[in-house]
Amino acid sequence: MTVKDTKFRDALDQLVALRNFAAHESPASKKKVLEALKIQKIGSAGAWVKRQDRFPKLAGRLTDLADAISDAAPY
Repeated sequence: MTVKDTKFRDALDQLVALRNFAAHESPASKKKVLEALKIQKIGSAGAWVKRQDRFPKLAGRLTDLADAISDAAPY
């Protein structure tokens, strides 16, 4: 299954963790985002994403995932 491919798993885990942290900013969501991003501290999800060209890189990996799903679709 394409979604479970390790090539895409990190990008999905990061996206979900960033979304949850942005929405909730709870200690649990912060812990998960730190684990997913393999970092020790974070101010906000938005600030992390917009620095160091991270958004285009993450979006590119997710676009690759969408393309792989589209290619694997039977119809």
